[in-house]
Parts: sequence; structure tokens; C-alpha cells
Amino acid sequence: AIRWMHAPVDVDARASAVTKHVEGIATDRTYFWGAGEFEMTRSLRRSLRKDRGVPVERVAISAYWRPGRH
Repeated sequence: AIRWMHAPVDVDARASAVTKHVEGIATDRTYFWGAGEFEMTRSLRRSLRKDRGVPVERVAISAYWRPGRH
């Protein structure tokens, strides 16, 4: 299944909302792919890899911009 999510504008709220959104997804056979703002992707990757123990082979999370950086 593919889930598209429009997250809040605030960076901290966005990271929290996205991480909370994926908490309900089973990790046993799921492949996680995502892309977005740096802080959100860092928070999500940390949650999946460290907190939930998803193997690196099943996590592809990429940051494609960082606020305030050009």
C-alpha cells in the first residue's frame, strides 16, 4: 500500500506528525520509502531504525532540502 501524507508546515510538528503516522504500520515485512525535509526524514529514519529495529535493507529515507540552506 502507498500512503501519501501532507504534513504540517512547522518543522518540529511535521517531524512528529510523520513519525506518529507510521507508528501504526507493521514492520515485519514492510519496506519504508520516504523523502522530504531534512529534520523530518532524520526523525523518521531514527524512529524506524533505532526505536523500531527495522533493518537498513527495508528503509530508504532521503532528505531533499533543509530549511534555511541554499
